Amino acid sequence: MFIDGINHATLRVRNLDRSDYFYSQVLGLKRVGKRSNMYFYSSGRFAHELALLHDPDYRRSDNDGLMHLCFNVADEEKLHALYQHCQNQEQAPSGGVDHLVMHSFYLRDPDGHVVEIGMDRPAEEWKDNPRPFAEDLPLSFGMEKR
Repeated sequence: MFIDGINHATLRVRNLDRSDYFYSQVLGLKRVGKRSNMYFYSSGRFAHELALLHDPDYRRSDNDGLMHLCFNVADEEKLHALYQHCQNQEQAPSGGVDHLVMHSFYLRDPDGHVVEIGMDRPAEEWKDNPRPFAEDLPLSFGMEKR
C-alpha cells in the first residue's frame, strides 16, 4: 500500500478572516502559516491538514464534488465537549450520529462547506457486524438545543 492517509485538504473561501474564526476559534485548529491569499491550519499531526484559499467570487455548489470534510477527535469526551462548544458559539451542530464505526456530528462553515466532527469507535465494537456501514442511528449528546 502506498497511501498512508490524507495529509490535507484545501478549501476555497470568500472571506479568510471569517473562515479563520470558524476553523481556529470554533474548531480549535491552530493557524500555522499564511500567504497573501491563504491560511494553513494544523492539529499537530502534519505540517498542515487544512488550507484555506481566498476566492472572493467562490460560491459553493452541490456540483463542486466535495460532500464534506471530517475532522477527528480523540475520544467521546472531546466529541461531547466540542459539540457543546459549537452550540455555545451558535454554530448549530446537527444532532449526533452513530455511524456504527464512528460517532459524529455535522455543521457548516461560513461558506456552506459541511464539516463533520467525529471519533472512530474501536473495531472490536463493530467488527463482527456483517454490514457496519449499512445504516446510521441517532446519537444523543444530552445537550441538543430544541
